[in-house]
Amino acid sequence: MLLRFLAVAAVLAGIVLPRVSHAADPAAVILNAGVFDLVGHRTQYVEGRIEYRFGHGLFDNEGDGGFRGLKPLVGFMINGKGANYAYAGLAAPIQFGADNAWEFTPAAGMGAYHKAKGIDPGQVFEFHLALGLSYRVMPNARLGVAIDHISNAGTGRVNPGINSALVTWAFTFPGL
Repeated sequence: MLLRFLAVAAVLAGIVLPRVSHAADPAAVILNAGVFDLVGHRTQYVEGRIEYRFGHGLFDNEGDGGFRGLKPLVGFMINGKGANYAYAGLAAPIQFGADNAWEFTPAAGMGAYHKAKGIDPGQVFEFHLALGLSYRVMPNARLGVAIDHISNAGTGRVNPGINSALVTWAFTFPGL
């Protein structure tokens, strides 16, 4: 079910968004590693994520720097207890600094969570919020940090909220 959700989200974004605007930015694959349930007063576990952020988006900024538009993203998370989360949403990258080397990226979305032996988030469908800050270390690569929050926003029988702190490595692919 999780993989079907991720596949459907990617296909829909790939069909709709190229017709909405031109790619102002390259697509990116973002690898994340860090601590799952950072401030939950429970045992913390290792977490890994992979995200794909489309270059096409809504309200793309054709100039240099500043707000880059709303970029669709799809992702998959797994942690040390076997829990996994497939999600889709929108990122709003904002570039700044000398040569726009810095990028602040708020993101939001929804996804399907499978708890395995991990934390019970209250229901399968969960919201995802993230804040990231990265620095361009090579022409097509960024190194950064991110904080993520997974929650059902009080719509489930329980709502423990799960926070993660991550180190990020993003590779961009011009032309995609």
